[in-house]
Amino acid sequence: KSNIEFLGLKTYRLYLKVENMPLEKEKALINEYSAKSCVQWFAITHGNWDYIIRFLLKDEEEFKNAIGDVLSKYGKFIKAKDVAITLSQTYLPISYFSETVRQSFLSIKEKSVKNVRLDRTDLRILSELFEDSRIPTVLIAKKFGISADAVQYRIKKMIKENIIKMFTCWLDRRLLGYSSYK
Repeated sequence: KSNIEFLGLKTYRLYLKVENMPLEKEKALINEYSAKSCVQWFAITHGNWDYIIRFLLKDEEEFKNAIGDVLSKYGKFIKAKDVAITLSQTYLPISYFSETVRQSFLSIKEKSVKNVRLDRTDLRILSELFEDSRIPTVLIAKKFGISADAVQYRIKKMIKENIIKMFTCWLDRRLLGYSSYK
């Protein structure tokens, strides 16, 4: 998990309900926005919204431009839209799943922090770690054409600068007997 505050970024969500969108347009929307570097994740949902796009951007102006981009390409198919800006985010530690420590949790709130400059290679490494925090540094190095030592150095530097706060795992709650509902 990286500390996006140190990167000077905020998370924004765009909720979309579409109507009469041809399948090829839906595929284009999904492929285009799933591949954008400013999109943290793209969800296909059921219920009130068909799609949720989570952007990682510097400010509201960038978010406004991102919304404009979506509307200019797919606006005639969008029946409804809504937006959300994340001001506070709660992360549950692994101990949360322990019966004895269930009331414990960590809340990270927005605060004033210094911005840290990262180059393109650092951002690409973060992207790989975000997808799989256990990926071997050798594989990252091979993918980006740098040495494994350089990858390890950059990761350790980002940990020391508190950009990377921790490495975590995602649990399949269904296998643990938990259910979630909308």
